[in-house]
Amino acid sequence: MCYQAGDSEAVEKIFAKRLAEVELSQEEINIYRTELLSTLIGFYHAKDWTMQLHLHAYRNNNTPMFNRLGPDTGYDGLNDLPLTGSLSQLLDRAESGQGLPQTILYSLNPNDYPSLLALMGCYQKDTPGKLQLGSGWWYNDTRNGMRQQLTLFADNSLLAPLRINTPFWDGRLLCSRCTGMKTAGCI
Repeated sequence: MCYQAGDSEAVEKIFAKRLAEVELSQEEINIYRTELLSTLIGFYHAKDWTMQLHLHAYRNNNTPMFNRLGPDTGYDGLNDLPLTGSLSQLLDRAESGQGLPQTILYSLNPNDYPSLLALMGCYQKDTPGKLQLGSGWWYNDTRNGMRQQLTLFADNSLLAPLRINTPFWDGRLLCSRCTGMKTAGCI
């Protein structure tokens, strides 16, 4: 995620350029993605929908397998690039403007959890659990990965006062794959 704001005129030019099949610069891609996501955040807030952001997947690392099988076929890894600076700008823009919807942040990199939890705390005002740390997924979708995520989430957020079947409970936070596990909330 690389936050880079642009105005509507810039977005229109970028869109027209891509429709003409002209290659975009990284700056143009960042502007377009930022403005598209900001617009979607406004829609989510207006509709009272929960936004889910899946962060830090590093896609298509094995070129021979990409050429053989195509994109997103199991040759992805976790990303360790800076995250919270751009995410903070995006969340702040939403909160300062149209409003921030209830949001679940998932990161493939467990090293992101502490900084995401600290950032989430900046937006927990009138709605308990407005921002939540999503369950461990992919490489973290293990007993240890889920325990680590839940422990950090419990230590740094509003997990304690939440109860199952309340408007603020999202069962996916407990576990993303419950096969064979006797974990509270997994049926």
